[in-house]
Amino acid sequence: MKKQNLSERKFIQELLKDQDIVSFIDEYKISDDLFDTYLETFMAYYVKKSACKNCQGLKNCKQTRFGLAPILVKDGAYIDIDYFECSYKEENNKFNSPHLHLYNSSFINVNEKIFVNENRDEVLRFYKKFLESYESNPHQLGMYLHGSYGTGKSYIMASLAKSLADKHVDCAFVYYPDFVRMVKSMILTGGVNKLVDELKRVPVLFLDDFGGESNTNFIRDEVLLPILQYRMVNKLPLFITSNLSDKQIVDHLAESSKDIDVIKASRVFERIRSLVVFKELKDKNYR
Repeated sequence: MKKQNLSERKFIQELLKDQDIVSFIDEYKISDDLFDTYLETFMAYYVKKSACKNCQGLKNCKQTRFGLAPILVKDGAYIDIDYFECSYKEENNKFNSPHLHLYNSSFINVNEKIFVNENRDEVLRFYKKFLESYESNPHQLGMYLHGSYGTGKSYIMASLAKSLADKHVDCAFVYYPDFVRMVKSMILTGGVNKLVDELKRVPVLFLDDFGGESNTNFIRDEVLLPILQYRMVNKLPLFITSNLSDKQIVDHLAESSKDIDVIKASRVFERIRSLVVFKELKDKNYR
């Protein structure tokens, strides 16, 4: 093997203790040179596999590709990472509708009923009205639901997405921070335009944990803005959960790693405002 620094050597020692990696090396008779060539692949696999350690179900799935566990594969001379549905995802498929498209690692198995109290009355009335009237009016406003951490915003939205999917309405539920990471990883390999187009056109779009991402000019102007513009023009419902209030959105979108651009951030905000009704969920932390 080629020379490695101390931290890399320690990491490699950990890799070579992993039974799945050892079995893969033995099965395919991986030489030292080939191991060196694909060292980053082995490292990435180890990190991704570690995310499944002590997993207790999809509610806490830490994989970027929701419900999918990594596996090493060899195709000719190439080594890569593939994915298969974990046992929890297979079980989850029993309630997931083919109309519910997941782009995240946070979708919750919403088998239990939503907890009802006076703090949630206004939000749940909107939820019920939208669900009951969607068939006759598919071009109505969605909701921007903001509030403190752990108040149940994501659970309420996941429940609505599932309820719509059960009525055969195509929905996309997107955990936004992971979506942003996914887009960044696809910039060099392609596929961003296809992904953006899917979220433009899906009948009902849910963006979960907006504001939890690391914002960039590219994500704001070339990904989010086109999605919002298309949905605004075509009056397609949008639902967003966030810890940010409506007054904090522009500041968040204006800041990137390079500069501050209030004008472009304001353009995005105006499109969000045209698509949603703002609701605050004031409730205790249930986590």
